[in-house]
Amino acid sequence: MIITLDGGAASGKTTLARELSRHFEIPLLESGQLYRAITFRALQEGISVENSQALEKFVTPLSLEMQEDQLEWRLVINGKLDNPQNLREVEVSEKVSIVAKAPFVRKRLLSLQRSCYSKKRGGYLIGDGMDLGTVVFPAADIKIFLKVSETIRAKRRQEDFKALGMSMTTEQVGIIEAERDRIDQERKISPLQVPSGAIVIDTSGKTVLETFLELIRLINIKKHESNPVYRIIRSLAAVPKFHLNLRQEGIENIPQTGGFLLASNHLSHLDPVMLAFASSRTLSYIARNSLFQGSPLFAWLISALNAYPINRENPDRKTLTQIIQFLLSGHGVV
Repeated sequence: MIITLDGGAASGKTTLARELSRHFEIPLLESGQLYRAITFRALQEGISVENSQALEKFVTPLSLEMQEDQLEWRLVINGKLDNPQNLREVEVSEKVSIVAKAPFVRKRLLSLQRSCYSKKRGGYLIGDGMDLGTVVFPAADIKIFLKVSETIRAKRRQEDFKALGMSMTTEQVGIIEAERDRIDQERKISPLQVPSGAIVIDTSGKTVLETFLELIRLINIKKHESNPVYRIIRSLAAVPKFHLNLRQEGIENIPQTGGFLLASNHLSHLDPVMLAFASSRTLSYIARNSLFQGSPLFAWLISALNAYPINRENPDRKTLTQIIQFLLSGHGVV
């Protein structure tokens, strides 16, 4: 599954993508960092990024490769990683849109970004940028486009600069961001635009937490809808019903819409399976974490059937938050 978050500068996409990556434990591709890294190196070498020929001469011989580090993909240039703090310097922020519009830069980074997604590595990726849902991953499973008002964006970026020890007025920041927008929206290759089929969310009047919870809800809905293993197992429901002469009572008590909790009396280890067969609704299961620590095949199977581990020995906030989000998403939880 690929999840893309596109949007203009300071729309909140990077912060939200990082939080979603941590929450779902999905590798993160922050595409803006790749362009910033090349911009930073060019400025270090005294290259005038406005000079297209000079920039191309600098970029062409660079050795570029992607490296995954703690669920985050980073660009290695000539065998070296740059300090993320350096990539947020004011000069880099002012010049990165110029570098990003260069066709030879975008061409080199396109294949590198696509290489970050591989079904062999779990088949999950979340990325944020300006063209992930339109160019890099046009067939992404979930496309989100974030927008924000000019006033809120200027204040957010001002806080970013302040965190780096730089003092700028909102007016100064606004000028920088307005110019970045113009370049990003008018560039001939991969201009900033809403991807086809994307869900547009305005983050202006929302806190990070509010938007974060909204995105979790959307992702959970999509994950359930696109689970092929669950659908296959459910399609086999008629087999045990027919051969075992099973009788179902009280099915009418399961609501047809909205979230609900279904508690099993656990008279048999087959209870969860029977509940899946009995309910016409897609269910998620909360199971003790020890079930996921034995056989890798069994752990994969129950995960594919929408089972999630919970620590019964200590408070497990992450799983409890997950349960709440399932219920808010209108799903049933066993």
